[in-house]
Amino acid sequence: MTQHGEVKAAAGPSEPDAAPGASKTAGPDDGRKVLVVGFSNTLMFGYAPRLKQSFMEARDGIDFVRVGLGAQQPHVVPAFIRLAARLHGPFSHVLFEINTSAFTRHPLSSDELAVELLSDIVLTAQEVGAEPGFVILYRDYGDTRTIDFNALTRTFCAAHGVPVLDRAEGLLAERGEPFVRSILRDDVHTTPEGSRFIADEILPFLLDHIERPLTRRPLTPRFRRGYLDILDRLPTGTAVERMEASNLGLDYAVVNEGETLTVDLGRDVVALGLVYLYGPYGGQADLRFGADSAVQALVSMDRMSHVTRIAVHPFASHRGMTGRTLRVGNLRDLAEVVPLRGDKTPPVRQYVGPLLTLDPA
Repeated sequence: MTQHGEVKAAAGPSEPDAAPGASKTAGPDDGRKVLVVGFSNTLMFGYAPRLKQSFMEARDGIDFVRVGLGAQQPHVVPAFIRLAARLHGPFSHVLFEINTSAFTRHPLSSDELAVELLSDIVLTAQEVGAEPGFVILYRDYGDTRTIDFNALTRTFCAAHGVPVLDRAEGLLAERGEPFVRSILRDDVHTTPEGSRFIADEILPFLLDHIERPLTRRPLTPRFRRGYLDILDRLPTGTAVERMEASNLGLDYAVVNEGETLTVDLGRDVVALGLVYLYGPYGGQADLRFGADSAVQALVSMDRMSHVTRIAVHPFASHRGMTGRTLRVGNLRDLAEVVPLRGDKTPPVRQYVGPLLTLDPA
C-alpha cells in the first residue's frame, strides 16, 4: 500500500487466468487476442475455464482473457471493455455473454434502451480494435420480463452483421426444455455437466469468430459510456492499493474506519456508477456524489465476500447523476453478515475505484 503523492513502482497488468496445461509458446496466431466479457456464468465456475483451455489447445499462440462481472447490467460493459483493453490489450476479437436477468426484468428497461446499449457496446469494441460477437445463454425469466433482451440482441446482431450464437431459445428448439433444465442448477447457472456442454457448444463458434476481420459498423448511440480514473484527484496522503479482481488489476483508494475520502473532480461529471470491491474486509460506508445528493449506502460485504470481486454502485439506476465531489466515509462493519466460507479479514476497509461516466455522443 502506498500513499497518494508518493512515488511508487508501477505495477504491470495482472496475468490472465491460465488454462491447465496451456502452452505459452509463441505461435503463428500471436497477432490475435480474445477478450471474453460476461456476467455470472463467465465470472463463476461456468463455461469459461473449459472454453479457455479448449480454445488455447486448438489455437496455441492466441491469448484468451476473460473479464467476469457478476450481478451487473449491460450499462457497465463499455467501460470495462476500455479498462480491459488498457490493461491487457490490444484485442482482435471479443465475445460478449451479457444477457442478464436484472436488465431483462428491470422496470426501467425498454427496447430503445437495449438497442442503445448494444450500439455503444459494439461501437466500443470496434474502437479498441476488436471484432465483436455475442453468445446468448438460457435463463429462466418466468413471467417477469420487462423486455425480451434475447430477441432484441438477435435482431440487432442480424441487422448489423454481428455474429451471435443462440444457446437460449435456439437450444430450447433443438434439444427441448427437459434437457435445457437438466444442465442448470438454478434459473441461471449451469451444473458442472452443463458448463462443459456450453463450453463445447461455444468453441466452434469462437474458432470461426476469430477468423473474421474487424468490420467498422456505422453505429450512432446517443450516449457513450466510459470511465474516469480518480487517482490524480485524490488528496495527498490517501492510501492507494493495487487489487486484482476479474483479471483487472486496478489501483483503488483505501478508506478506513474513521476516515472520509473527499475527491474534487475539478468539473461536473455525469456518472452512472462507482467501481468498488466486495471482499472479506468489506462493510458499509456512506456515499455522497454531488453537492446536494442524499447519502447512499455503499455495501461491500455479503455472503459471497469470501472472494474479492468487482462491483458497481449505480447512480439513479444507471441513468446517471451529475456531481463534482465524491465523498465516502462513516465506514463500519456489518457484524450480522458472515461470508459463506472463510473468515473476515479486519480491519474493515473500503476500496474505491473509477467512476463510470455517461456523456452525449
